[in-house]
Amino acid sequence: RRVLFRSDAADGVKHYVSEDPQTQMKADLSVNTQTREFFYTESGVKDGKAYVVKTHGWLKASTEQVASPATAASGIGG
Repeated sequence: RRVLFRSDAADGVKHYVSEDPQTQMKADLSVNTQTREFFYTESGVKDGKAYVVKTHGWLKASTEQVASPATAASGIGG
């Protein structure tokens, strides 16, 4: 079971952590809400081999209006 929780936030930077003991996966995400810069690290074991994934970048501002849940749900199965 994956659990995501915000571990802390200061100076516009939010930190999130996710751990899955069953798959030995751990992920950390830091997002600076002022600059939109992010850092992501994931480590775990897959097929008996340890792996690490790291990435860094800047999130782009969306120009599209976010759909409301009712709007999104109405298009399902239609």
